[in-house]
Amino acid sequence: MATSLDQVEQSVNLAHQAGDAVGGIESASAEALRATDEIALALKEQSAAAREIARNVESIAQGTEASSALATQTAHLARSLNDLAAELNIQVGRFRVV
Repeated sequence: MATSLDQVEQSVNLAHQAGDAVGGIESASAEALRATDEIALALKEQSAAAREIARNVESIAQGTEASSALATQTAHLARSLNDLAAELNIQVGRFRVV
């Protein structure tokens, strides 16, 4: 009878230990889930920031392209103006002041 009582007591102790272990597992699982949620949120924020940076870089590239086109056009117009000035000098040089 005493042996049976000891075995029951051991079984109860083991059941308590198992319950404590399950509780610890549940707690660790909940903590891991919270950490996973935080990581997922951080990844979403990082992804949004990366998209914003990509948009800004694209905007800068378009601005640079437009500036380059305007610089090319300005250089072409400056050459044309220089050519016109040279032609004007030739035309003015034909006149003689008496």
